[in-house]
Amino acid sequence: MFNASVVPSSKAALILGYVRLTRPLGALLIGLATFLGQVVALEGLPTLPLVIFPFLASVFITASSFAFNDYFDFEIDRVNKPDRPIP
Repeated sequence: MFNASVVPSSKAALILGYVRLTRPLGALLIGLATFLGQVVALEGLPTLPLVIFPFLASVFITASSFAFNDYFDFEIDRVNKPDRPIP
């Protein structure tokens, strides 16, 4: 349940834990894939508003799904990925 030894000691550590929980590199790669899909579908570069909103939506959905997955795989991640922040 609650283990006081894994509680971050500072706000910077807490924020870093949240960032690591969302796995930003993976989320950004999904955003890049969304952009490349737009380029292929439109056979050229899309306008800026057409790039920004789908990119951000795919990044945020992916990041939240990583955190959601970690929440439900709590016991598995505790054993297999002990260095990963556990929600």
